[in-house]
Amino acid sequence: MCIRDRGGQGELGHPGSDTAAVLHAVSEHGVVGAVSEIAGPFTLVVWDPREEKLWLGRDALGRRSLVWTVDGDGGLIFSSAPVPEYSWRELPPGLYCVNLGDHQSERVIAKHRWSPGSVQEELGLHLETMSHPAATECGGTSDQFLEVLSSSVGRRVATAPDQRVAVLFSGGLDSAVIGRLVHEHMPPELPIELVNVSFGKNGSYETPDRLTAEATLTELKELAPGREWLLVCVNVSLEEAACEAERLRDLIAPLDTVMDHNIGMAFWFAARGEGWVNCEPYRVQSRVLLMGAGADEQLAGYSRHRGAWERGGDAELQCELQMDFKRLWTRNLGRKHPTL
Repeated sequence: MCIRDRGGQGELGHPGSDTAAVLHAVSEHGVVGAVSEIAGPFTLVVWDPREEKLWLGRDALGRRSLVWTVDGDGGLIFSSAPVPEYSWRELPPGLYCVNLGDHQSERVIAKHRWSPGSVQEELGLHLETMSHPAATECGGTSDQFLEVLSSSVGRRVATAPDQRVAVLFSGGLDSAVIGRLVHEHMPPELPIELVNVSFGKNGSYETPDRLTAEATLTELKELAPGREWLLVCVNVSLEEAACEAERLRDLIAPLDTVMDHNIGMAFWFAARGEGWVNCEPYRVQSRVLLMGAGADEQLAGYSRHRGAWERGGDAELQCELQMDFKRLWTRNLGRKHPTL
């Protein structure tokens, strides 16, 4: 979490804890002002005893889970880690208020109008006004994007214990780029752990993701031959996956599609960090695991994006990307945070 100062800059962390940082911001600027000062992923619940209001917030992209339900007595329950006793619903990204001073039999979760500037800044992109850059501008745009991404990776590496991070590594473009940027920022004497999960079938773990990871590893070694790259192969049997299925369903609730389950399962076993390196048992040493999330949605990486562009040019593509942004919190991000 990053708390901005009034000049628009921010500092990672806070002397004490994130909770202390938020409470300090609330005491100075109020709940609405404090939320506008937060950059990065967050979920928070703040009780205002003077106004008798309960405030609930989730960052604009929905990168942290927040769910709610109603108990048998009509009381509202909120949680970032749901338990299986209740049927939960996800709270969409935004800022909400429950007026507990209004003694009504039915509680209302009212959405507060967030400062438009803060949401636009959090998204980092205004699709409605985005124009297609000229060919001469594309190089500068991509360079700027890479600079921002590299800075973000560098800040996370700098704050990791011993400046060590691992990468959740499918071998795809997003994880390959993250791995390459980690190389730029991690001390050169440390190995970079690339964690790849494969679910076995008929005793074989040579799945498409494993083969892609091995091929991409070869490219990374060619780009940075002086770095020690460790491909940590997490091999999961179907029997082992079945044993964890019930626990995983509780973690990703209320999401319950087959894709939610499969992706959540991969994150769950990756986060354990137990696998094999060069046919020897290995446990990941890094305490921070980086992953690519939402890259295809941000950079039009799906075939349907090309189809939209072919049908209606920039306008059609922007509509498709806008749809992706609006549902990013429920299709991509909500299932990842609880499992990790």
